[in-house]
Amino acid sequence: MIDRVVTTLDGSHRAELAVPYAAYVGAMLGAKMELLAVSDKAGQNVVDLDSSVQRSLAEAEGLMSTWIRNIETNVASGDPAEAIVNHADDSSTLVAMATHGRTGVMRKIAGSVAEGVLRETRSPLLLVKAQDDSANIRLPARISHVIVPMDVTGVAEGALPLARLLAEKMNAGVTLLHVGDSTEAPDYMNGAADHFAGLKGEVEKEFRTGDPGKEIVDFANKVPAPLIVMCSKQANVSSGPIRGSVTDYVIRHSAVPVAVVPWSTAGAAS
Repeated sequence: MIDRVVTTLDGSHRAELAVPYAAYVGAMLGAKMELLAVSDKAGQNVVDLDSSVQRSLAEAEGLMSTWIRNIETNVASGDPAEAIVNHADDSSTLVAMATHGRTGVMRKIAGSVAEGVLRETRSPLLLVKAQDDSANIRLPARISHVIVPMDVTGVAEGALPLARLLAEKMNAGVTLLHVGDSTEAPDYMNGAADHFAGLKGEVEKEFRTGDPGKEIVDFANKVPAPLIVMCSKQANVSSGPIRGSVTDYVIRHSAVPVAVVPWSTAGAAS
């Protein structure tokens, strides 16, 4: 169960583009909402932060308050990735972050911060690719369809509990997407569909061939108001890069938000 949503901000407008999605998901889940900034100095409060970070926190709180009554603002200190991981701390917290903030905490996904959070966290992540620094932040950022990429290795099943929770709370449709030519895929997909029994939204199965990352991104771009939900087996592993995986490709290239469940805590969102 997700009972807290933490949105990380660094003072850049691009980082703020995660705010609408965090607000919508948090409101739909009825979760406690937090805004988090990271300082390299210990013991700082919001008033001690750079003016751009203070502005970012204040604007995000103002936007979120149209949907959510109680919003908490916190400041963590230390190494950005480590501070975010330690603050979130558990599998019941969803961490929302933009992947292309230019300054401070949220650098590009190829940087050490976002990858470090993904590798070490026990918390599911809601990642929003921010491409345009001048983009308008609008509420609400509705999500009407959940896409769950499925393979036949069993790893993808780790995303099913969170995907069901989000689809149920948002009354969203669901597409289970398999890319490949495995003869086991139809039976495997039927079993995965059972996880969504009883939902109001329609549950569909899509079969494609080709490069998994590219096909997932292509499909998501054609679906109105989607959210991709994936499980990363390489998360919570102290060694070995996440780069090069299907999850990494989707995070880097998808124009739609991506929720990533660490394999080590997969299933805890149910």
